[in-house]
Amino acid sequence: MSTWWRVTVNLEEPFSCSARPAVSNELQTTEYIPATTLRGGLASELARNGRGKQLAQWFGVGGPLFSNGWPIVRDVPLIPMPLCLVRDKYDVGDFDGNFGVYNTLTRPFAQLPRQTGLHRHQWVRLKRRWLQVDAQGKIIASVDIDPETAMHVGLYYGRQSVRGSALYSRSQIKPNEKFVGWVWDSASVIKDPPRKVFLGKRRSAGNGAASLDWDSETWPWNTTAGSQSCIIQLLSDAILPCPDRGGFRLGLTDKDLQPLFGPNMAIGQACAATETVGGWSSTWGLPRERAITVRAGSAYLLDNVSMSPPVPSVGLRTNEGFGWLAVETVWLRQGGKAAIFQTNQSRPEPKTEPPSAWPGAHLTQRQMSEIEVALRARKDDFKGHRRRLAELSSLANRVTEVALWQNVINGYAANNNAKEWRKLRDQLGQLNVQDSLYRLRWALDVLTGLTEKARQ
Repeated sequence: MSTWWRVTVNLEEPFSCSARPAVSNELQTTEYIPATTLRGGLASELARNGRGKQLAQWFGVGGPLFSNGWPIVRDVPLIPMPLCLVRDKYDVGDFDGNFGVYNTLTRPFAQLPRQTGLHRHQWVRLKRRWLQVDAQGKIIASVDIDPETAMHVGLYYGRQSVRGSALYSRSQIKPNEKFVGWVWDSASVIKDPPRKVFLGKRRSAGNGAASLDWDSETWPWNTTAGSQSCIIQLLSDAILPCPDRGGFRLGLTDKDLQPLFGPNMAIGQACAATETVGGWSSTWGLPRERAITVRAGSAYLLDNVSMSPPVPSVGLRTNEGFGWLAVETVWLRQGGKAAIFQTNQSRPEPKTEPPSAWPGAHLTQRQMSEIEVALRARKDDFKGHRRRLAELSSLANRVTEVALWQNVINGYAANNNAKEWRKLRDQLGQLNVQDSLYRLRWALDVLTGLTEKARQ
């Protein structure tokens, strides 16, 4: 009897699974748990517990298919951002901008607005890498994963001694984060699965410990409901062989999907990209063959669909997490502005501040003139304070609140032999400009200029 398993991974220690060096000596981590990493952790745990004879059933030919482990944010799984969603290049954010988000599967690029008023559009893919959808498939938000960075020293692997000058950093997922994946067990070989595993890199240095929760739950994104057309999205990279010319194909074709969706199925629209993936063979101690894949997030609009796939996966190495599909994606079943799920809904115009009389001052010309006139009448009170005023002016332009600026000048005045600082603090307090950070900045700029002229 075939069984679906939902596997929830709870990180008890930092997790790092290197994707590739970012720059120089900085190593990045994947933002999800690859199925190969989960399979390796399970295999080690089975062997450690004397269940090595079960490895062939779990991970051999005809064994269970493992998906990747996708992040969970606020108890909601994340999926890779669909590549068919686009926004205006100069819009703010992804789903909270002024021009909305369009789905190019249902509204091709040629039909997107070219200009709104005096603004000429440049349509680009969304910035964030992950999409959060609820149980009904409706979009909640776009999300970025924020890993932490840990510094390490290198080792002479022969002697295991520290190389003091070989310092490098590795990003890692923080403890207490959760991930979720699914397992299709067609032969029901999974019995008494491990509840604790070690995943990723640096496991001997206090990293990678995780607990597993196994629940019986089917794949949530596999419903066609007898419709003649549907939208599918790759949730993981797909490896597609090219038997007639060798190598790998750069996109899905009708022949790839017809065994899953019916003999008359045809691809109507497509939005895809490619990615190069590698790997490592622990048995041989050598890198695995590099493969060109169709990137996760690629989406396709299918016509003449007549059947629903029992297991939504396509291509090679699906047992290692490659080629998993979301079928009939609700979050992409939207014409026009997918961000708000209503076509042509009006959005408020962006709020703009009145033009400032001086760059960065955020004050009107009248406000600035009133402050300057009041300061010119008292410029003689600030003779001898030019250096201190310049320092306070620079400080005011760096802080975000008046209180922070006041804390610094109070600290200066509290020192012994700080008579001039106390005098300057009292004089500035009499100007009535500390009710606003912008007024304070402008007043200090004016005073610095007046004392400079007086000095000259």
